[in-house]
Amino acid sequence: EPSWLVPAALTAVAPGDATTRALLTMVTSRIDSAARQPKWPAGYIRLPQGISERECKALTLQELAQIVELRPGDPVVLKAMRDRCNGLGLAAMASELKGLRGTLGWSEVAPEPNSPWMLVDCTGLPPHLIAIVRGGGAIPAQAVPPSSVAAQATRAFQLSPPDLDAAERLASEAAKSPIPDALNLLAAIRLAKPDAGPTDLSQALAFSWQARALAPDHPYADVNIIRALQRLGQRDHARALLAIAPKGTEGSWRHRQLMSLTETLRD
Repeated sequence: EPSWLVPAALTAVAPGDATTRALLTMVTSRIDSAARQPKWPAGYIRLPQGISERECKALTLQELAQIVELRPGDPVVLKAMRDRCNGLGLAAMASELKGLRGTLGWSEVAPEPNSPWMLVDCTGLPPHLIAIVRGGGAIPAQAVPPSSVAAQATRAFQLSPPDLDAAERLASEAAKSPIPDALNLLAAIRLAKPDAGPTDLSQALAFSWQARALAPDHPYADVNIIRALQRLGQRDHARALLAIAPKGTEGSWRHRQLMSLTETLRD
């Protein structure tokens, strides 16, 4: 039984706010520790398609607690846990779970494209990339530096003309670890396709969102997020991010892209 279930249960009878807060801190620290590893959480790789709400309803609180340690940040599992805690009279714990992403500094899930993330086509993707799409680009993990394979992927993409097949294969291999550059490159590859449809654009949004979740100061991920949102027709979300995006050095790729997007998204 996960040890944090005991302090979670004790919040129902805690004698005061200070004791309740201490118990809740124990709970969130235990959950957070699973997401502070330089690798994707095991539950996302072993079960990349995720767990449905119906399946969660059939699980006990103990089983849900075990799953959330393997799949930290899974929105479906967290919601099921909140509902179960409310049903057991653990209101403080339910409230803590609702605000967990903010408390632990995890990224929110990317805006849904034109269908829920659970329904985006992932045909042909390896498990780690399926998991990222199903998770809306918000799997909590610790970023790791670029690998030699990630660097090879970048070189293939920067050829003239780009070797998109090689770049895709190498970036996908590199992204078996939480490498922001590899994920951002996977987004850029999809955005580089002139005939990119909803599937490519949805995947591009998930991958660039995940890159930014891992590295909030990534120099290109937010630009690719805005590009994907704009092409998906999510103009309000795109404008909101564009308004706060640093414009970069004049003449740089970043600056040119953001200036172009400003014109495209002008009312």
